[in-house]
Amino acid sequence: MLLAAVLFFLVIHAYLARYAHPMADDFSYARKDLSSGVLHAAHWEYLHWNGRYTSNLLVLLGPMRAGSDALPLYRSVPVLLILFTVLCCFLVLREVCSSASTGPLWMAALIWTGLYMHLMPDIAEGF
Repeated sequence: MLLAAVLFFLVIHAYLARYAHPMADDFSYARKDLSSGVLHAAHWEYLHWNGRYTSNLLVLLGPMRAGSDALPLYRSVPVLLILFTVLCCFLVLREVCSSASTGPLWMAALIWTGLYMHLMPDIAEGF
């Protein structure tokens, strides 16, 4: 029963990703990347805006570089992030609890992801 509840919760959030729409930053990062090149844009963002390396590259190389045709890909990103979060939680738990069987570890990973998503202040910003 707990597994069904957690899966239902995660599936609802994945389903809601179909209503994701690009916002101002998505368009400005795509324009900046296309106009000056990804390396120059990432360097400028690092020095003048936020001081981050990896997340700048992920945003600059986001799906909105292809314009509105990439909207399905844009909407699939939150679903992929949720799936990868479950996988990463499982891998962490497998390393910490190496003697446990796989089934309870997957259950714990799903619960951990559900709690993480529930406690996130703004799920749209998180995923």
